[in-house]
Amino acid sequence: HDPLTGLLNRQRLRKWLDTQPPHTAISLALIDLDHFKAVNDRFGHHAGDEALRRIAATCKQHLRADDVVGRVGGEEFAVVMPGANSALAHHVAERLRVAVTEAPIDHPDGPINLSVSIGVTEYRVWHEAMLDALQRADEAMYLAKTTGRNCVVPV
Repeated sequence: HDPLTGLLNRQRLRKWLDTQPPHTAISLALIDLDHFKAVNDRFGHHAGDEALRRIAATCKQHLRADDVVGRVGGEEFAVVMPGANSALAHHVAERLRVAVTEAPIDHPDGPINLSVSIGVTEYRVWHEAMLDALQRADEAMYLAKTTGRNCVVPV
């Protein structure tokens, strides 16, 4: 597990994905905390750590019971949504995005407003490798970041 957030780490999340039965409907969301460097620079690394913990807690609170979330990079998170088609995954990701924006972190220097950029895709288990789906979700997440941030981009 990731020691800061308590979420699965990248390796454990990949191992979990490998245990899923073939032909299981799965959607993926990759989440990136917007302007994370600016949070660290303006409020300090302790506030940056709190922002990461806040994203983790928001995921746990607003995702479906069967969804699995992990921290896969510095300020990047992955959500695996078993049984979710792309429309449902987009809805879940949008609900999460809104929850993040509505819960600023209290700080002595002023509130820390957070937002996330999210890429969502459906894993086509019948004709692609999991890495292809993860790459597609990653590209969608970067598209969300380059088209204004604080949005969900489905592919």
